[in-house]
Amino acid sequence: MKDTIVRLSCDLTLSKNREQSLSNALNHEQTRRKRSKRVLEELRSEEGSGTLFMSPSKIQRARDIADGREAAKAAQKAQKAEQQLKRAHKKALKEAEAERKRTEKAAAKARRDTEAAAKKAAN
Repeated sequence: MKDTIVRLSCDLTLSKNREQSLSNALNHEQTRRKRSKRVLEELRSEEGSGTLFMSPSKIQRARDIADGREAAKAAQKAQKAEQQLKRAHKKALKEAEAERKRTEKAAAKARRDTEAAAKKAAN
């Protein structure tokens, strides 16, 4: 009887912990995936939550907002590509420097070995 109570208590604790971790993961995913407001929702929020009447100036404003968002996305994409190129260039320089150091180290070792061999031969 006592073993059953202990086992059920452990199961309950594990279930609560699992539920809490799943709840935290769900909340994290929901906050991470928050979508930006649509253009029309943004225009509606400027006026209030009522009916949105589209005048030519509002249509132009909506187009400007959409174009601005697309330009921002393109700029962000270009910036990411530039950063990727910089990282690749930096990596290539680092590899070249490492290769240069390896060859210098090998040449120094060969020089020391030949000097040691010459010293041994002289003795």
